[in-house]
Amino acid sequence: VDTYEELEKVLPKCVEMFSLDDFEREILKGMLVKKYDSYNKIVENTDMSKQARQEGLKNLEIEFIKSLSVILSPDEITIYVDTDFTDKAEKKKKKRRKKRRNKE
Repeated sequence: VDTYEELEKVLPKCVEMFSLDDFEREILKGMLVKKYDSYNKIVENTDMSKQARQEGLKNLEIEFIKSLSVILSPDEITIYVDTDFTDKAEKKKKKRRKKRRNKE
């Protein structure tokens, strides 16, 4: 993943959701950069088996969640874990209904 592209998606949402001040924002930014860089290293390491990489990613996520306790309360950490940061289209397309007309 592109570290800074992901950072641009996640960081503003976190600052808004948790009302982080500038100091907390910089701490979170550093933690996210470290997380994404570590993620890339694990994924790019083809010497490990797929299962070993998945285990490494799982451990990375657990360590990241633990490190969030420095700036977030346990309730806020739960909210962070439950939040989906993927960039999905907010608007749903409406289906057009086709009218069937009887041709006579």
